[in-house]
Amino acid sequence: MASVCGGCLAMLDAGVPMTDSVAGIAMGLILEPDGSYVVLSDIQGSEDALGDMDFKVAGSKRGISAFQMDIKVEGITLDIMKQALAQAAEGRSHILDAMSHCSPAPRRAFSPWAPKLALAQVSPEKLGQLIGPGGKAIRGIVAASGAADIVTNNNGTVQIVASSEQALAAAQELIALQIGELPVGTILRSRRVESIALFGVFVELSPGRSGLVHLSELAAEGNLTEVPPHWQVGSRIDVMYLGPTPDGKTRLSHKAVLLKDAGLSYTMPAPLGRARSSNGNDSSDGSSRGSSGGGRGQGSRGSSSRSSSSEGVSQPGTPRGAGERGNYRGGRGAGRSSINQAAQQQ
Repeated sequence: MASVCGGCLAMLDAGVPMTDSVAGIAMGLILEPDGSYVVLSDIQGSEDALGDMDFKVAGSKRGISAFQMDIKVEGITLDIMKQALAQAAEGRSHILDAMSHCSPAPRRAFSPWAPKLALAQVSPEKLGQLIGPGGKAIRGIVAASGAADIVTNNNGTVQIVASSEQALAAAQELIALQIGELPVGTILRSRRVESIALFGVFVELSPGRSGLVHLSELAAEGNLTEVPPHWQVGSRIDVMYLGPTPDGKTRLSHKAVLLKDAGLSYTMPAPLGRARSSNGNDSSDGSSRGSSGGGRGQGSRGSSSRSSSSEGVSQPGTPRGAGERGNYRGGRGAGRSSINQAAQQQ
């Protein structure tokens, strides 16, 4: 019965919201052949072995929640039962009073030492995106968040196990990022700068997933023309999630976090639309690595791609050498000649 008392104290300490404390006590019996008897309270092992009854009673001050009896005699009388229950109630009340002195009311919050569990529901079609090739993405989330384990089911249920609330929240955030369901306006703290470009910085959000902080969203005030030198690869930066671009890339803002932390208002920029260029091709804001190059040197080449309505001139984003070889028969010199003729005609 000590395990009942200790178990109740452990559950209260862990934050389990029990309505009442529960204690247990074991009652014994010594029955003589002439019918005389003695009811024992809180029996030990020897009294159980040599006695005639082991009557275990557990409950709160309001009543009994469980009991179990072993007897070695043919039967016991109602008087014995009445006395055993009365002594058990008195003993249980005494134990509950002692427990109340060493244990406060339930803390109404889980102990920091208790394991943390959470369930998330994702679309079954996105499980592959969450898990990644050979489980690479989900293993990266476990490692980055500090979670103990993440288990997925075919119906889209995701179970997260962690040793702390911080690790649990980090895992939930990384899962939302990985499947593209993070709420717009979420602030992400201490994210690693992955690379520097002419038009901003790319920030790692989750394993294998990054987003762009454009120059216009890098400082609280003023218009930057280049990335300040104190932002380097490996630096840590706080960003706000602004949503996806038309091509599925991720837009971020450091400016928004600076203003929010200073208690100032921030106006969320309008969602980007895909604009039409003069030659009829689609263009975006450069948030995509593929269209911008992703680096200082490559970004200038990606942003100044050539276009013309004349047949044979390379389309935007086509490498110079590949375009000339694919569209001109005269080699490099003939390619330049055709470009000059097209420009004169215009």
